[in-house]
Amino acid sequence: MRANKLDDAWQFVKRSEPNDCWSWRGGHFPQGYGRFSINRTSIGAHVAIFRLVHGDVPDEHYVMHKCNNKGCCNPAHLTS
Repeated sequence: MRANKLDDAWQFVKRSEPNDCWSWRGGHFPQGYGRFSINRTSIGAHVAIFRLVHGDVPDEHYVMHKCNNKGCCNPAHLTS
């Protein structure tokens, strides 16, 4: 899925209760992580959501899932 703005990522997130995993409903990488495309570049969906909520990912850091669910996009479950 191609999108022009980072904010467009929210349309692919199925939100539920605040503590639950929020499912990515767009495309996925073969490894199971959600895939979001912006300006013809694919990034992890969880990375896109992390950037929207927390800002840029610090250099040499990765965005990790506290819940170990590769398809989760709940900002409360993401850390760098």
